[in-house]
Amino acid sequence: MDQYIAKAIPANYGFVLGVGLSFGLLNFWQTTRVGAARKASGIKYPQTFVSDEQLQSSPEARKFACANRAHLNTLEQAPMLTYALLVAGLAAPRVASAFGLISLAGRVVYTLGYLSGDPKLRLRGSFHYIGLFGLYITSFVAVYQIISQGI
Repeated sequence: MDQYIAKAIPANYGFVLGVGLSFGLLNFWQTTRVGAARKASGIKYPQTFVSDEQLQSSPEARKFACANRAHLNTLEQAPMLTYALLVAGLAAPRVASAFGLISLAGRVVYTLGYLSGDPKLRLRGSFHYIGLFGLYITSFVAVYQIISQGI
């Protein structure tokens, strides 16, 4: 690694990057679950969502809707989480990585709950917010430190 890059990256920042890449694996796994549920339900592309009629009449369509929603919700939160993870990691890489792993584990449980076809079971993964809010707080600390040091 170039010596200038090595000086610019905090020690242990590799943990942060590893957690960030793990969210990519989560996304890939969720994508495969949506695809499998789509196939089982017979819902053809480019239809993104199920109709109310399909939702009420087909358990497979309901499972597709739940899988799709779990994936979309993760994608909705991904930019905020990724940015907070990378910023928090500048000040506290191990703390940021721990909060990121909590969020990641929560997202897996959230997705598994949704994949059951019972949307209420997604709430078991709500602890992902502990990781997300921890990242926000740590990010604000990092920004404060960067500003106060005149960087």
